[in-house]
Amino acid sequence: MDVESQRTDIFHITYESQREIAGKPTLKLNLWVDTVDKQVMGVGQVFESASSPVTVLSDVSGGWFRRVNMAFPHILLVAEGHESSALLPNDESASGLNLRMRVSLGTDWRSGVVHFEYMSNRYWHTVIGERITVNLGALHKQLQGATQAH
Repeated sequence: MDVESQRTDIFHITYESQREIAGKPTLKLNLWVDTVDKQVMGVGQVFESASSPVTVLSDVSGGWFRRVNMAFPHILLVAEGHESSALLPNDESASGLNLRMRVSLGTDWRSGVVHFEYMSNRYWHTVIGERITVNLGALHKQLQGATQAH
């Protein structure tokens, strides 16, 4: 097998949903996207600071593919999140499903719409049709770090 056939194209991207109504949960995603195998992995956080605060942390994995729907090309990302075992003391294993999502993005990966469900207090909660965009603050910090390292 030659070196070219072993090449993997991976990029890092962060997203944050934009709340239309105060008190709705926010979804933050920190993802690595594999463009060869069409896989995504990373971490997700659902945060809500309303009267009963919610914080759901997840190890996220899933896949993505290009779609054309009524002449509108987009990227569909489908992923699930499980309780993040890295955040548990004493290396306890955690595998409980706590996040499900479908993200429809423009072909430039910069923005789109997310539908997600998260588990909190033993119940599934659904958020439909939230706008999601690249977190430019996080991206700017990444670029600064990369340019300072070189």
